[in-house]
Amino acid sequence: MMNLFRLIMPHGGMWRWIGQMLFTGAASFNHAATERYRSLIIYPASIRYGREPGLILLILLMGVAYSVAAPLITPFVLAYFCTAYLVWRYQMIHVCVRCYESGGKMWPVYFVIVLWCLGLFVVFSSCILIFKQANLQGVLLLPLLPALYMFARYCKYTYSSRVEYPPLWLAHEAPRTEIDPLVYTPPCLQPHAQGWYFEMGKAWVRWGAPAYMDPSI
Repeated sequence: MMNLFRLIMPHGGMWRWIGQMLFTGAASFNHAATERYRSLIIYPASIRYGREPGLILLILLMGVAYSVAAPLITPFVLAYFCTAYLVWRYQMIHVCVRCYESGGKMWPVYFVIVLWCLGLFVVFSSCILIFKQANLQGVLLLPLLPALYMFARYCKYTYSSRVEYPPLWLAHEAPRTEIDPLVYTPPCLQPHAQGWYFEMGKAWVRWGAPAYMDPSI
């Protein structure tokens, strides 16, 4: 339901638009008299990378942790992730604006968090089985913890270290590529944009967050 509701209300600006429209209608005066003000109210927001992925990972943790104690939760968690993939893919392509680039550093962080969720799932499930007198099954789950650790080490050595310090033969055999300059162009400077706006330079657009400031300055 939460993902389907997000299609109707994609960002907080829609709530603001509805609230002001109802207030101005009740007060009997013109709502959003200028085109600039109307566009300001319904201007799309950016994805809050500090909040939205955290909620998705929290649901993942709850789903895997309680899949043994309450198996009925598993199909609901699966349905949530299936709809979340469709909704967030649509949001990122057609609704939300891009205002921050991590340079590919976001995915290793989330990968480590997912591995921590799987580790907590192993510990939680093992404790439940031992508590229910299934001692053998609970103990047999514990070797999955060093297996997860070895898998994390393998992925870090295979992918992360080679991206940060690629060997010469890999750099020599890699094909030449060109990156579209629009990838690193601020939204307000892209084609068909209106130029500078007051939210420029913020990691979160339309969420009341202050502009980024270097503390060393």
